[in-house]
Amino acid sequence: MRAKISPGIVLCALITATPGLVQAEDEANDRPWTNKAEFSFVTTGGNSQTTTVSFANEFIYNWAASNLTVTASALKSDTTTRSVANLNGSLDINEITEATAEMYTLGGKFIRNIREGFYWYVAGGWERNRFAGIENRYNPGAGVGYRIFKTDKHELTSEFGANYTSESFVAGTIPTSASYAGARGFLGYKRALSETAEFSSTLELLQNLDVTQDLRGIWISSVTASLNARLALKVSYSVFYDKQPVEQVLEAVGFDPVIYRFDTTDTILSASLVANF
Repeated sequence: MRAKISPGIVLCALITATPGLVQAEDEANDRPWTNKAEFSFVTTGGNSQTTTVSFANEFIYNWAASNLTVTASALKSDTTTRSVANLNGSLDINEITEATAEMYTLGGKFIRNIREGFYWYVAGGWERNRFAGIENRYNPGAGVGYRIFKTDKHELTSEFGANYTSESFVAGTIPTSASYAGARGFLGYKRALSETAEFSSTLELLQNLDVTQDLRGIWISSVTASLNARLALKVSYSVFYDKQPVEQVLEAVGFDPVIYRFDTTDTILSASLVANF
């Protein structure tokens, strides 16, 4: 198996790492908005062929006492399987490319400060993860937050709120959709490791108030190291937990239907190039 490095990533790094970065950073500090884009690309060739592409973007606009954050992400992985056979004395090679992972998200969040350390928020999002059985999931919500502490080196923030979830599942599931009210808890921690590196970790818990055993959790931890004013490298590990995953009914003519239950936990380990605009 031979690993290939995308020429696009190398070219992007060479173009971005040019003179004038200090001036660009000063101009960015005067703007009311920031934007971070993450890109990761991995491909293997030869006897094993796999391509994985991921992209994420975070846009933040700041006012005197509030801010708006818009996020989007996409991840897709394709794997090519090869089968060989002796077909009437001749070598027959057949290759099939299939998606093995696919996840998309889009979200927005508005925060308004109440007083020092306290704020309220309204948020909404959409996600699709067919490999976890989710065709579409919408989750608007609102709540309050409290910055437990904030220093030059680290920061801890907590949130508590309520949300509403409306979701539809992939074909063959029973039921095909669900809607319910829920409670949300959140903890976010950031720590400066050095002048150019930062560690962050967030934990989000979502409780279905209609079905108490339906609990979802999202834990994301990352380390980001700046290369210069525009570029950084980021390594992250994400865990997605669903205590009551989607169940799919599989039918076959002449046989009783069987139930397939999706896994409760999905994990993603990624290394990305981050561009700051």
